[in-house]
Amino acid sequence: MESEMGNAMGNVMEENERLRERNINLGDSISGLWGTIIVTILLSAGLAAQNIQYSSHQRIPRESKVSEGYIIPSKLEIKCKDLDGDGEKETLVSYDGVDYLFTLDKQGMPKVQPYKIKRAEVVPKSGGEE
Repeated sequence: MESEMGNAMGNVMEENERLRERNINLGDSISGLWGTIIVTILLSAGLAAQNIQYSSHQRIPRESKVSEGYIIPSKLEIKCKDLDGDGEKETLVSYDGVDYLFTLDKQGMPKVQPYKIKRAEVVPKSGGEE
């Protein structure tokens, strides 16, 4: 009877030890998971801050007082649209809600000019035309 009791106690102690090891492994896994989460959050915050810094260089200033004859930057917007339906976008500058073409002249200098879109004309073919 004592040997059976000893064996049972030994089995209980072994099982207790296995559970303790499993608990430690689980604790390590949870610690590792929290570490991964924290590193991910820090990296995401760093990338977000870098993106904010990068995009701040591309923003239009919110100035309302500029020298006479100059545009007010906050009324300026740059857009891209396929105006002629050819699948390629044209660059537009919008100032105070009015769109203008923003192109390059023959010397490669930027040029802003008003534009209008003409509707395509549909002409029926006559008998001999191809």
